[in-house]
Amino acid sequence: MLGANARTPEVQEAELWLSLLFVPVAPLARWRLKIVVRDGQEGASESLEIQALEKLRLQPLAAIRRFCVGIALAGLTCLPLAIALSKVGTPWAAALLSPLLGALLPPSLLDKTAIAAEAGLLVAGALMPTLLVSELDARAIRVPFAALRRGAVFPPQEG
Repeated sequence: MLGANARTPEVQEAELWLSLLFVPVAPLARWRLKIVVRDGQEGASESLEIQALEKLRLQPLAAIRRFCVGIALAGLTCLPLAIALSKVGTPWAAALLSPLLGALLPPSLLDKTAIAAEAGLLVAGALMPTLLVSELDARAIRVPFAALRRGAVFPPQEG
């Protein structure tokens, strides 16, 4: 569910999307929802009650914009890793750090600093997509398709 905010008790509109690694690939449906946060029992986390009020028409321009933003964010997140991998074996950091720190550091320490900068970019580049996917996973509202019928309540209630 994209566009739904679990912290907002008002009626809101959200879109159900097919996602690949949290990049929105295709819109499936658009709904007007009411989301209620229920406090969890002891030892359990809070739960969401989602009531599908009305199925709405998909908005093509909004879907295209959401898709483009998702692709752009995925590309920006992976950009440091792509740069770091493309420069493996080429001492690029020494050329950047030499004008900045060359007068302050001896050559042996400058080389070690350059290697640390290259390794740091590689590690940070690998961590950024992982951290972003973890954050998106924590925020995502997932519901089964069967729960998204007009009048349906998820999770189903007894009685």
